[in-house]
Amino acid sequence: NSKTMIIVVILLFSIFGLWLSFRNHHTVFKMEVIPFAIFFYGFGYCFKDRLKTCRTTLAMTFLMLMLNFAVSQLLPKLDMCINQFGQYPLNLLNALLGTIVIFSISKFIDKKNCLYMKQLLIWCGQNTLLFMALSQLLNYWLLIAIHYLHISKVIALHCGIFCCLG
Repeated sequence: NSKTMIIVVILLFSIFGLWLSFRNHHTVFKMEVIPFAIFFYGFGYCFKDRLKTCRTTLAMTFLMLMLNFAVSQLLPKLDMCINQFGQYPLNLLNALLGTIVIFSISKFIDKKNCLYMKQLLIWCGQNTLLFMALSQLLNYWLLIAIHYLHISKVIALHCGIFCCLG
């Protein structure tokens, strides 16, 4: 079965990525992040039909979001550029929870026929590269604003004002 083979390959790559993370090993061109990325491609491929058909309630979506927030508080700083994943298994769990929450929220938006919200999400999805390119610049200006407004970095992090501290 091809799906079983894909799951085995994903598990092997994930174990290899976990081993690289534990050893803090860096490869040429930072290719040690590939096992981490392959896990998500594989997860999406293996569970795409279930994610499309699963039914979630608003309460279950909120519970997953709170669990996602709680796990993110347990994780140390994440930095893909220097292969600093924090705790590899918890990081994978957190990322999967966040992905499932996004799928659940998008289903609720689709059910409610929120045309403006749908258009905004489609625009954001089509311009992801623009957001990625401007994220460091945005983080820089947010850090300056937080400094001049005398907002505690801890409070800013818990309020979700910015993603990472520079």
